[in-house]
Amino acid sequence: MAHANTCLIVTKIIDMSNNIRETNEVTQFQAESIAFWDADIEKMKEVGFSEKDNDETGLRIKKKMTEDFFNRNGKLPKVFRTNHRRVYSPLTGMSRKMRQFLTYEGKQLNEIDTANSQPLLLVYEINRKGFDVEDELTEIVETGKFYDLFKKEGKTKDQVKIDVFTFMYASKINTEHQVFKILNNRFPKFTNSLLQYLKGLPSLSLLLHKIESNIWIDFVSAACMHAGIKHATIHDSIVFPGDNSTVNNVLDIIDAAFGDISPTQIGRAHV
Repeated sequence: MAHANTCLIVTKIIDMSNNIRETNEVTQFQAESIAFWDADIEKMKEVGFSEKDNDETGLRIKKKMTEDFFNRNGKLPKVFRTNHRRVYSPLTGMSRKMRQFLTYEGKQLNEIDTANSQPLLLVYEINRKGFDVEDELTEIVETGKFYDLFKKEGKTKDQVKIDVFTFMYASKINTEHQVFKILNNRFPKFTNSLLQYLKGLPSLSLLLHKIESNIWIDFVSAACMHAGIKHATIHDSIVFPGDNSTVNNVLDIIDAAFGDISPTQIGRAHV
């Protein structure tokens, strides 16, 4: 198994604009993995892209990358990493409903992600840095119940998530935001630790992306690569073929990546 500090050699810079797009041995391995997978392209096109993606530029890039996958003609798909953080591939441009039509040797792929990933990662990081966090909050994020803290009558879970994301992805912490007030009222140790930890950091959203990529790319993807498990990551999830033994190996890698935090995995194993 690879260690968290595995050295990844950058092999090629694809482009430099607002983001540095680079490839390394992990992105190369993911590209080679995806190249082996088949797809029912017609069914995928019928499903289409996620309606939640209202970013026109992002949607255009995703469509282009997915079209490249549809028309790959034996070529390796483009897989790259931006600013040493997130990895992008044709799969990141596909909705979950589209990905269900990906197969390997006639079998549907497995997909595993973690419940309430961003809050989980935040608690993970603050714990790891030695700041105080209430045990109750740690248990809540580990069991995937974070968004239940903000339930409101007449609001769907997706709407609640949007409220939380407007807080977590703001340029700076808004202590007047309803999400902060709810957290501060119930978990004052956590909110105090959060404010202390973020002093001098550019933004919470950049921090979360960095933590996410450190876990899912530098640890999970690197470990799967060294274990010979063909896979592709989709930000905070992983897609791969294999039987129960492979699924258990990937779950063990994810557990090791999160250390003392025990995430609730949302498994979609098809074995």
